[in-house]
Amino acid sequence: MKNNPTLISYLQQMNEKGKYVCAMCAAPIVLEKANLLVDKKFTAYQGYDQKIKQGTYLNDKVVIDGNIVTSRGPATAYAFAYKLVELLGGDALAVKKRMVYFNAFDVKEDE
Repeated sequence: MKNNPTLISYLQQMNEKGKYVCAMCAAPIVLEKANLLVDKKFTAYQGYDQKIKQGTYLNDKVVIDGNIVTSRGPATAYAFAYKLVELLGGDALAVKKRMVYFNAFDVKEDE
């Protein structure tokens, strides 16, 4: 995808309009190709801190820098999605409660 000029142009247009540009896992490398990570903080899949030369890599689950939103990978998909709900004006807490987000992995001692 990083070699698709149509996608790169679209991402640049969205960025110029101040729209959210979001990427997770390996996808932030496409943002680099579009020059959207210059002077930005971001995160990506393990090892991409060595592949992406623009911006400042953080080891956080989700990183928001202006309109650029990035996340690390499949294991952070829920955190990424809930952060997007918040950014778009939704009630992420209500969704988390309905999705049993807070206790999904609790184990009772008798199980």
